[in-house]
Amino acid sequence: MQQRSSNFDSTDKSLMEGNLERIMTGSLFQVVLMIAVATVQMGQTTEVTGNDDELWKTASEAGEKFSALYYRAFDKPNRPDLPGFFMDNVVLLWNGNRVEGQQLVVDFFSKLPDSTCTLHSLSCQPVHRAEFGIDYNDPPSLRLQAISRKVFSHVTYTVTEIGSNSE
Repeated sequence: MQQRSSNFDSTDKSLMEGNLERIMTGSLFQVVLMIAVATVQMGQTTEVTGNDDELWKTASEAGEKFSALYYRAFDKPNRPDLPGFFMDNVVLLWNGNRVEGQQLVVDFFSKLPDSTCTLHSLSCQPVHRAEFGIDYNDPPSLRLQAISRKVFSHVTYTVTEIGSNSE
């Protein structure tokens, strides 16, 4: 949260001051939650089936395609293609700010300056015990207009909506 540009100092400061308690409480809660989830996942055993190689290959290919499409859409001026990437109940956590709902997330991203993202690596895997889900982690660098390039972490869970015809 210390990575602020001079263009957004006053906005960042007011957001941080207004959300300081929630951010600090949320951060501690998030760390505890991540440790609990990791402990549970490490303690579970899964049966390896012949289908596992295919699931990993599918996750890898889907992650590469998704990230290419997503960052291309994210880097477009005004980001007109972003709504198609988010479900109605999407939750975005961006630099300590929580934004919920597809339209609010799209509005949030639309207010950001134009960007250029560069993907450096990608880790994709099938979501544990989920038939249609992929977890992918990527550490791209992001340049917002003339602001210096920053490396950040981006974790996305892609899932198929129940009742969706897409595969």
